[in-house]
Amino acid sequence: MYLSQEEERILDGEFGWANQVSMRILVQLGELFNATKLIPIESAHVSGVSYKTLGDAPIEFLKALADSQGKVKVRATLNPQSFSPEYLDQKLPQHIRYKQFSILEQFDKMGFIPSLTCTPYYMQKPNYNSHLAWAESSAVVYSNSVLRAWTNREGGPSALAAAIIGKTPDCGMHRAENRKVQVHVSLEGKFRDEIDFGALGIYLGRILRDRIPAIDIPKYASADDLKQLSAALATAGMVNMFCRNNASKDARVERITIGTNEITQTIQDLSTAPHSKPDLVFVGCPHCSLNELKRISQLVIGQRVKT
Repeated sequence: MYLSQEEERILDGEFGWANQVSMRILVQLGELFNATKLIPIESAHVSGVSYKTLGDAPIEFLKALADSQGKVKVRATLNPQSFSPEYLDQKLPQHIRYKQFSILEQFDKMGFIPSLTCTPYYMQKPNYNSHLAWAESSAVVYSNSVLRAWTNREGGPSALAAAIIGKTPDCGMHRAENRKVQVHVSLEGKFRDEIDFGALGIYLGRILRDRIPAIDIPKYASADDLKQLSAALATAGMVNMFCRNNASKDARVERITIGTNEITQTIQDLSTAPHSKPDLVFVGCPHCSLNELKRISQLVIGQRVKT
């Protein structure tokens, strides 16, 4: 992989250990995926922020980066952490609280924005055609498909390295030839809400693997519907983007049709509760938009929420 003179100097350690190890990560990743160079990014979004996910060893690595003056070169945000300090802080063991706050402290030293969200585009929407290094899978699909940015599905370490260097390998979804439609999906019947679009994403994710679909999404589909579609595609498979109403004229492109029967069956398969009364309601994965929060508030007006 070709490196500029400055990138070579970073790799040789002239800009400190934090930059050197970050460059090593990016170079090894680029060589693995046959990238020829590094390209600048507009922003990075790092997963692996929760102590429950990380464990102890990565904390030492983060501390070493921060102590070696590792600093982000671009706007850099963070995925959610382990718990809400306001409500769960006193209910968890002290060592868990300490470890989680230590993780956030290291990210703060390096200049990360403590966003703690899986929807960083609600804080600041990336520019059209901008290159990113995002590790949250639902945000990756949404950004590539709806916001028309360019990002691979990064791992936490590679997104962290990209944030510190301000660049990422020019491979995968950063290359136009890897963003071509491979499957055309026609929809039959009425898709009512984000539940149906989420079920569509689950169904497609299971059968597409990593192939890019062009989906005949109806015009009435909202941004929230597309967010659920993106999250479900990322959850059920390795699809990194979809195109909307972009029919391919290539006769070799596979064509499939999905109707209400497939959606109904998918929803039934996902429903495992023996009865309709839930024991727990979990809201916000991905995190809610302002419109979704308004809808939730309207549903509970005049009612008492059991906590």
